[in-house]
Amino acid sequence: MYNWKFDQSKVSDIINKKYKELGSKIDKTIEYEKSNMFFSCKTNNHRYKFEKASEYNFSCSKFGESLNYQDNADIIVDLLNKKVKYKSLNKSQHKYHSYTH
Repeated sequence: MYNWKFDQSKVSDIINKKYKELGSKIDKTIEYEKSNMFFSCKTNNHRYKFEKASEYNFSCSKFGESLNYQDNADIIVDLLNKKVKYKSLNKSQHKYHSYTH
């Protein structure tokens, strides 16, 4: 027979840890997007960093089509919005946690 005890502070700690991990992943992805230039294939939407695209003479390695510059500003904006959303959710979670103790 098992005896289980629900420890809400542990749940809060786990959720906080997950929010921090997500925030860190988003920050790393934002930095990656900001520090690289991308080119993509219209056929399969595969993205190549500038270095790889230049190695392939700006042709898709799979389809041979010309690679087109991909403006990733929208991706960066989307990531920044997600970061704000997760920070807001994390703050809400902290408020909830403080009310329950």
